[in-house]
Amino acid sequence: MILENGMKILKKGNRKNQPVALVERTFKDEKKEYIIAFNYEIKENSIEWGYGYYYSDNIKKAKEDFNRVLNGENLADTFQNDEKTNDEFKVEFYTEEEIKDLIRTKAELYYVDDGIDEAIIKLEDIPDFIVDYNRNLEMRDLKFFRVGKGIYEPDITTRGEFLDKINLLLREKIIDRLVALQTNEAEIKKYKILDEDLYSKVQNEMEKAKKQKNKKDRGVR
Repeated sequence: MILENGMKILKKGNRKNQPVALVERTFKDEKKEYIIAFNYEIKENSIEWGYGYYYSDNIKKAKEDFNRVLNGENLADTFQNDEKTNDEFKVEFYTEEEIKDLIRTKAELYYVDDGIDEAIIKLEDIPDFIVDYNRNLEMRDLKFFRVGKGIYEPDITTRGEFLDKINLLLREKIIDRLVALQTNEAEIKKYKILDEDLYSKVQNEMEKAKKQKNKKDRGVR
């Protein structure tokens, strides 16, 4: 079945009651990528899925894993020993001076929680991080929390590389970029994340320096 955005369904099936499909995606440069899509739906000649496993151009492994899925197996460890996959997911961290600039300019920052580790990322980089993480590291639902917010409730949750819960105003800020990445109309850009411990250290030092300055200024008066 040929669909929009270079998508083609090669095989369909079910894992118990969960619909799954082996999808071939053809890019504008004719390169191909293979995806096992879980909980997929066909809407107006396009396909959407809840989460998926991405195999680059490795159709052999994609077909092998698809057969495993039809036999009821879980693919959580399928890329555990795949060095190429882990090598492709590389992030750079902001330096201490760069973190100071972000704090001074009041950049909109979010904690990102993948269920194991926690880091901080700029709002405008969230779409690239979501797609990069899920395609080049592993499929995982993510949670994003606004830095400085008093209530510990996620502002954004995802299902794989797709949004799950998000308020409308926040959605408007990131949805165009996210959709462009999901449909391969844009490429993942280079981005940086903040180490949470270093961010806390820098923030505390800046607040301490500000208090000392204010105290000194009051003494001069």
